[in-house]
Amino acid sequence: MDKDITSEVSFERNDDESLPLTKCACGAEFTPWDFTIGMERDHPNECDCGRKLYFTLDIKVFEIA
Repeated sequence: MDKDITSEVSFERNDDESLPLTKCACGAEFTPWDFTIGMERDHPNECDCGRKLYFTLDIKVFEIA
């Protein structure tokens, strides 16, 4: 089972299929676009610490009641 570490990382805005991490859960910091992760679980990007990462988009639509 994959672990949600969203609250442990920092990132900039994504483009179509890449998310630029500026901080990994291990504490390693990156300048924007120096370390990006993709959306494919089968092809994760690996931080120097060994964590294999990918991201998903979660869109929610709300109606004001």
